[in-house]
Amino acid sequence: MIVAVALSVSLILNLYFYLYVRVQNENVTNNMRARALASYGGQMGTIKYLFNKYLDTKNRSLIGNEAMWCAYGAELMVDACRQGSDEEIYNQLWKTAHAVFMFGLDVREAPITNETKISLAISSLDHISHYFAGFEMLRDVDPIKHLSQVYGANATATVIYYCEILQDNLSSLLE
Repeated sequence: MIVAVALSVSLILNLYFYLYVRVQNENVTNNMRARALASYGGQMGTIKYLFNKYLDTKNRSLIGNEAMWCAYGAELMVDACRQGSDEEIYNQLWKTAHAVFMFGLDVREAPITNETKISLAISSLDHISHYFAGFEMLRDVDPIKHLSQVYGANATATVIYYCEILQDNLSSLLE
């Protein structure tokens, strides 16, 4: 009888510990993703600033060097978010950061011919960076669910839309 009670208590404590650790692990993952998305938004805001500065100065090294490295940092941040997740938004954010990085490599070789598309890219960067502002303050909340709660049910689709616009504009800018 004592053995059965001891086994029952041990099973209950193990189950409690397992559930507690699982919830804590999920919270740590959510916190890491929230910080990474906040950093991603900050990097996109910096790239927006550099693109605006390019329009003023026509200095290609602003995009070819500085924006490219910001994009690389953003790529690393969102790559951390993609691990263990099947959310499409993370893949689109990574593709967008990679497109900016590759654009930075290409702009070193060829001049930018279409300033209207740069303006559209700046607008998309502004929207993307705006959606992730304040994410560094999130604690124990899934950042994608938070995005939908704050900006509405279509927020994820809207961010993906702006990512696709940015990717299209950058891919056709040097043609």
